Amino acid sequence: MEREALVSIYERLKISPIWKNKWVLLEDFTYYIITKWEWPTINIPKWFIFNWASIPRLFYIIGTPMATDTLIASVIHDYLYATQTKDRSDCDDLFYNVMKLCKVFILKRIIYYLWVRIWWWVVWKGYNIIK
Repeated sequence: MEREALVSIYERLKISPIWKNKWVLLEDFTYYIITKWEWPTINIPKWFIFNWASIPRLFYIIGTPMATDTLIASVIHDYLYATQTKDRSDCDDLFYNVMKLCKVFILKRIIYYLWVRIWWWVVWKGYNIIK
């Protein structure tokens, strides 16, 4: 994906903070997957609430989680976790791949990926309980 296309996506993604580390989408957002995935698009509805890559403060040395480079991957990942329409490993792999497409620094990308793989099973189970 070209850098200009990413800038265009950031400009189109309308969000607003609502509480502490919670953000809300102000418009529907569709992400077109340009990889080998079975599902070519992800449609995230207006008013979806996400946390924008919550990680322990210890990892802030590699950059704040609320940087624009992680925004798209975070929204998609949180939505896939909330809906659980795909396997957890597929959601996490897509999170990594979208960060790669968005040119997230490799060390940051690996740390975020390992964080969701090691810890976020708790969140995944929590969403299962809600269902």
